[in-house]
Amino acid sequence: MAPIYGRNAFGAIIMFDIASKSSFNSILEWKSKLTDEIPIVVVGNKCDLEDRREVSYEEAHNFCENNGFEYWECSAATGKNVPDSFNSLLLSCFNFRLQIEKNQPPNAILTEEKQGRACC
Repeated sequence: MAPIYGRNAFGAIIMFDIASKSSFNSILEWKSKLTDEIPIVVVGNKCDLEDRREVSYEEAHNFCENNGFEYWECSAATGKNVPDSFNSLLLSCFNFRLQIEKNQPPNAILTEEKQGRACC
């Protein structure tokens, strides 16, 4: 699904299960399916299941920091940090888009020249 939706994306959330090391290990595979140079927020889901954790906060945070991703932990079950992680992505996308527009030449504004008509 990522190649279809990730083609013209301005940003992405890559989510993994903190209780599944294999889902964490596939983050870079998912990233490879996305357009280069877009903001990516990695979200470790199920932070409410601390007793089943296989990926430590430190491991995930360091991985994301080393790869240029922002990192959040959330719980879809309790709602913890869900809005914050999405808001973080939206802000990153907005800033990313502004940076793109700053680097583009300004649009030329074409105006029609009025032709004067000679009298008589």
